[in-house]
Order: sequence, then C-alpha cells, then structure tokens
Amino acid sequence: MDPPVPGIDVGVRQRLIARFGSEVDVWFDELPGVLATLSRRWRFELGSAIPRGIVSAVFHCRRMNGQNAVLKISPDRARLAVEHAVLGVWHTVYAPAVIAYDEPLGALDLKLRDDMQI
Repeated sequence: MDPPVPGIDVGVRQRLIARFGSEVDVWFDELPGVLATLSRRWRFELGSAIPRGIVSAVFHCRRMNGQNAVLKISPDRARLAVEHAVLGVWHTVYAPAVIAYDEPLGALDLKLRDDMQI
C-alpha cells in the first residue's frame, strides 16, 4: 500500500500552470504516484506542502532516521539539474545540503540547516 500523499497547494498549481502552460497538467496528474515512489525509495514520510513554489512543488518530509528534510520536485528537470549541481559545490551555512537527487523524476531531497524555517 502506498503511503498517503499530501494535496497540492492550489497557489503552486496556478503558478506552475502560468509558468509552464497547461501541459503541466499531465505532470500534476502523475505527481501522486511519483511522490509515493520517492517516499518508498528514499525512505521518508511526506508532510505538508510548502505553498511557495514558482517552478516546483515543495513538501516537508521526515526521513526514517528522524531527520527533517524538504522534497522539491519540478517539471523543469533541466533547472533542477542546475540547482543540484550548484548545491553540490556551494557549501555554506545558507545553502541546504542535497540528500538525494533523481534527475529523471526531477526531484531533490534537501537537508536544511537546523535554524532554517520554511
């Protein structure tokens, strides 16, 4: 049985449709299954959606080891690939660390600094 998948924030849906056009509806239709797949593969429990995305959908998640993280998933896989590359070399207290990355699915699992609030 798949883990529960949180709802998609209406504002995020509207912003992604405005940015990518109506063809992103297919991506949204597939998103619950993709989220369930990532949850199983990366061993985390999805939490609530973070209603801020303009190029991605973002969710709180909790890894099985108890670590809080953020899942970022986007239909713009090329942009997410660049973000992954930048985060891989940008090691500051202001940048999240990449826990996992799936290029074909366009997903990043990010560890935030302890004092970072979303």
